[in-house]
Amino acid sequence: MERLPEGSPVFNVCTGRTTSVLELAETVAELCGSEPTIQFQPPRAGEIKESLGNPERAAAVLGVRARVDLRSGLTRTLELRA
Repeated sequence: MERLPEGSPVFNVCTGRTTSVLELAETVAELCGSEPTIQFQPPRAGEIKESLGNPERAAAVLGVRARVDLRSGLTRTLELRA
């Protein structure tokens, strides 16, 4: 990435669906067979409340779309570690 010419295109490779940090933590814990200990704190200064990637540019220019949802992707990733 450091060698890309200035103005190079940027693509979001994503599903275009939101996932909260809480949902992510709960899903990872469930797939690992554990119960998460989650502590809620006030947001830190500058923390992003929500972020959602738009996959349309990658689909239009590169012809790629996400074919795997979060749960399936995490499951596959954990299986690779086993």
